[in-house]
Amino acid sequence: MTDPEGPAQKDNETKPADKPCSPPPTRVEFNEFGFVKGYVCPNCGCQVKESHVDDIGTKFFKCEKCGQISHRLKNVEKEKFLQPFKDAAQLLKDPKLLWLVKEDMGQTIKGEDENRLLCWLLEVSCRTKDYPFVDVIGESAAGKTNLMRETLKYVPSEWYRKVGRITRTAIDYLKDQNFDLLWIQEARGGEEAAPSIRLQSADDGGLTAWVTERDKETGKFIANEYHIPGRAVFSTTTNVSFSPEDATRTWLISADPTETQTKRIIQYKLERAKEPPELLEALGKENKFLAPTVQHALKMLDWDSPVVVPFADDLSGLFSPRLVRVRRDVDKFLGLIRVIARVHQFQRPVVEINGKRFIIAVAIDALIAFQLGAKPLEETLTGLERRLREVYDAVKELGSATSTQVGVKIHRGSEYARRALRVLVEMGYVDVDESQKTHMYSVRQTENPSNDLQTLQRTFSGSELQKKVDSFLFNISSQPPADGVDYGISWKKGYFNPINGIWVDLETAESPPPEVERTSAYQGISLDIKNVLAVLPLDPISRGECPLCKRQGSLAWQIRFYDGTRIDACCNDCGTSLQERLKKRDEVNV
Repeated sequence: MTDPEGPAQKDNETKPADKPCSPPPTRVEFNEFGFVKGYVCPNCGCQVKESHVDDIGTKFFKCEKCGQISHRLKNVEKEKFLQPFKDAAQLLKDPKLLWLVKEDMGQTIKGEDENRLLCWLLEVSCRTKDYPFVDVIGESAAGKTNLMRETLKYVPSEWYRKVGRITRTAIDYLKDQNFDLLWIQEARGGEEAAPSIRLQSADDGGLTAWVTERDKETGKFIANEYHIPGRAVFSTTTNVSFSPEDATRTWLISADPTETQTKRIIQYKLERAKEPPELLEALGKENKFLAPTVQHALKMLDWDSPVVVPFADDLSGLFSPRLVRVRRDVDKFLGLIRVIARVHQFQRPVVEINGKRFIIAVAIDALIAFQLGAKPLEETLTGLERRLREVYDAVKELGSATSTQVGVKIHRGSEYARRALRVLVEMGYVDVDESQKTHMYSVRQTENPSNDLQTLQRTFSGSELQKKVDSFLFNISSQPPADGVDYGISWKKGYFNPINGIWVDLETAESPPPEVERTSAYQGISLDIKNVLAVLPLDPISRGECPLCKRQGSLAWQIRFYDGTRIDACCNDCGTSLQERLKKRDEVNV
């Protein structure tokens, strides 16, 4: 494990001294008042004067404030150099790490609590093999660029590059490829180079380009080979629809368009105009930011050791196998879990097996990932970002409506509603009746986007996931912790909610925090588990109303009873809940 008391070492870096307190040089210098230059008291940090020399020639110094006499003094320059790394190490060990970062970002990003943390975690994952593609989407002036710019202040500047436009072959010829994240300020600026950009995704791992060039010596054309490494790509856009090739590779993060958020931004800008940063700096009241400490902390982390997710198989219920694109979306969610564990590696189990280190993800990493990523992941799975979802829900509520009626419902103009409805029609979520002059729009009953995500509403237990982690660690208990790391028990008990900083106890909280809690459809349904013989998966899955919870959706399970009767089909939530109850019943009987 990287030494938490100092920066990660590279070949061209000098390792700082382990101890900031050391004997001063044989010849010390004194200022005009007789105080030692460059050294202070190791106890209180105040100035010292020479006290005496013992029989073997060791010089002792006395603090003018606390009176302590010592021959070991604190080197001011060395202490100044080491302090940022000490602060960074302390931050990495703080159980409120994510909350502290989120709160500090709040000085310049108003609202967007989940988005700012998710965006930052995806940005720092550019250093891993799970580097993402991210589109921050929303209307003009929604705060997309501000969200990107301010969160990137908490990422080392040498890790990323910012560009406004990329020509078709610019990436192929770029000489400096030594960065991990590319921020294209506006998605349109990367349209010409879209094929090259797309192949930089984690799935494709970069690209090799054969380029025809003229040989300087012979003057003849030859083919040169260039390798463009994979990297994270971020952009902002006002688009509401995306090509299938881009959509499956990309996290969609919607900027908050609500009136409440607009009020926050207006208030922030008015306060900033009243007390601009330049005025606060002149008055010595400028805000202190955590960004430099966070950057130091990120450089101290181990970005190479693999992250193990012992409970990964328990997450299968979050994704519908009927959607081909889920094959990539699973990677996105697992990547988020892994980066959360990696950022907390000083607070997670780290084991060494045959000389190789492994960071172990724990249950709270999954709960935090679900809290931060559930909403964007839902938008990614359905392809419906927040504005399209708003229009879809309006059509669903109205039953059948014109674009003008939809615009009135969502407090928008008819042209805005018409453009969104066209996209929904192309995506197959809405039907349009063009038999009359005024087109009528209605929801396509067979394609309800919320039903495709029904399994996402399933509640999963943090304590159950934690049992998988404990079992995994028990099975490899013969292997020593890496670098003497103690597993500890803090990650077994619970975690601090990264949004509100409140402690969540895993022993008493069987579900994710209230902000993202999903209610099981089976709750409240009366069915005697003693009479149930088995709960079996249906193949193929049908659609309709679940006879237990009366909700429309995918019917994935069949229930059989001891008396020979059966319920032909029920929804995933009810079937999963019954399976869990059946398992507990059988364990008790055994």
